[in-house]
Amino acid sequence: MTFHVLDRPVCSTLMGRQSHLAIRRGRAFRMHPDYGLFAGLEDEGPEALADLGALVREHGTVGLIAPDATPPVPGTEVVSNAVCLQMEADKVAPAWDVDFDMLGLGDADGPEMLALATLTKPGPFFSRTHQMGDFIGVRRDGDLIAMRAVRRPSCTATPTMRRRSGFTSRWAIAGGGS
Repeated sequence: MTFHVLDRPVCSTLMGRQSHLAIRRGRAFRMHPDYGLFAGLEDEGPEALADLGALVREHGTVGLIAPDATPPVPGTEVVSNAVCLQMEADKVAPAWDVDFDMLGLGDADGPEMLALATLTKPGPFFSRTHQMGDFIGVRRDGDLIAMRAVRRPSCTATPTMRRRSGFTSRWAIAGGGS
């Protein structure tokens, strides 16, 4: 198996630092459905595609991130597709002081995190997604009003009535630290 980590990011992570979240069948991987819906292939050969089809039938809908369109997967149908762009900043703007505390979130915050993600729909979020890595959040009057994954700053959950509060831009520029 030879591919660049960014060509097959899901496969790379499920074979690496998040292998404990993976369900593997032959040459196909998927996250356990409690954590997410992403799946990956070591290659796009018939064996890997058949393995992915089996995973979908056994564990439900998946999302693929691949450098090119994936060939048809036996026994499945595509319900939606979209372009996923990987971007890199040319330069990082200097940080400035923020007027809110960024708090670390953990297991005790899981149900509230799921509720916020369900309300705001920043991307796939499931009952155990919060265990995939570090998250930070903002609380006002005891309520979780914004959150984001430390490793994925583009996925910020903020309810409509709290938008334009500067959470996303300030987190990004502050580097997302706690």
